[in-house]
Amino acid sequence: MVLRPHEVALLPDPASSARVSAVEYHGAFVLHYVTLASGRTLRSWQPHSVRHPVGTPVAVTVAPGTTPTLLLGDKAITSPPPGSSLKQRSSEPAA
Repeated sequence: MVLRPHEVALLPDPASSARVSAVEYHGAFVLHYVTLASGRTLRSWQPHSVRHPVGTPVAVTVAPGTTPTLLLGDKAITSPPPGSSLKQRSSEPAA
């Protein structure tokens, strides 16, 4: 799955093993580096009003309105393959 840093949302969560490992201030935005339990690090752009100090445990989620991109090798997968039994999710509520 591929997400850009502005598509990664962070929420304080004392039960999370993900931790803010570094913070950079860039004017109107703050770049948070988050280390996951796996040891991998990801980045999250937040508005300057959202600040999580280094060491803060955070839940990492996809920002509202974002559709993650799945990669198969170098190819982006945007819908199930033809003839697949997988159904594409609908944003419409069930009737």
